[in-house]
Amino acid sequence: MRKATTLLVLFGILGLLFFCGLSVRQWYICSWQGLCPIEQVTERNGVQLIVYSAKRKYVYRKDPLYFRVTVHNASDTLVVLRPVDYGGELEPAISITLDMRKTILWHEQHPEQAYREIVLSPGDELVFELRIPPEEWEPAGVEAQRIIVAALINVFTTTKEPPDRFHLGNTIYIPVR
Repeated sequence: MRKATTLLVLFGILGLLFFCGLSVRQWYICSWQGLCPIEQVTERNGVQLIVYSAKRKYVYRKDPLYFRVTVHNASDTLVVLRPVDYGGELEPAISITLDMRKTILWHEQHPEQAYREIVLSPGDELVFELRIPPEEWEPAGVEAQRIIVAALINVFTTTKEPPDRFHLGNTIYIPVR
């Protein structure tokens, strides 16, 4: 009986080591090789601005770029995204910038969405996806090979009169191999 218990404990320890080895291997592949997604959340007054990248590192001319920007109303009141007039210059309600060798300004390519008023009820979210095939992108700069994804929103809360207004921004930096 004692031999069977020792054998059972030994197999249990070997099995545990095997599963730990698999999880370490998965962590290595994900983290060190840059295959894990990255998500960064900025929150203020119950409004979340989430910037997501499908990978932590991209391989130049091999990987398609995939980014997602999400605006989530986690508060219990209505939230309005609205363009702001700064002395005759209109700033969009939603501004998304993808900075590589050439800068892509999403809000200039989609003014019908960026410059309109958007009302988000409690729990609602707004999602914008950016997909760029591998042959259409280059990293920014020779020394600093990275991609910068930046998002900025102009938020108005409807709990007070006049409404509270604030900016919410979020940026992620992704290296290029």
